[in-house]
Amino acid sequence: MLKSLDTARAEKSNAILDAYFKAVTTHDVNNIIAVFDPDAKLVTEKQTYQGKKNIAEYYTQNILKFSDFYPEPGERYFSIAGDSIAVEIKLHADGMVRCIGDFFVFNDQHITKMHVYARQAGFHKEY
Repeated sequence: MLKSLDTARAEKSNAILDAYFKAVTTHDVNNIIAVFDPDAKLVTEKQTYQGKKNIAEYYTQNILKFSDFYPEPGERYFSIAGDSIAVEIKLHADGMVRCIGDFFVFNDQHITKMHVYARQAGFHKEY
């Protein structure tokens, strides 16, 4: 039997993700960490960050240091339960682009886990 998408849950998750991308695009670390659960995990290719303080440090030291940083999210792919979303993203920073895949897991109010997968080793020049 095929299950259908939990639309109500997916809409909540999608709204949280919209708030995340808005916060990242505007370089507002307080709004970025506001969308994360207090015990959230952010998993990168190098390290796992847990808790709002550590996640804030990650964004401050690795992402927001680039004044021209902005994400260009592609399509969103929802889990059937509506509590997970995968997004392919082009990250623009320092005149370069890096293609990544972010996988988000949500509760009713926050991101509980974010896993970042790189599709290539590093940034490449924008043309």
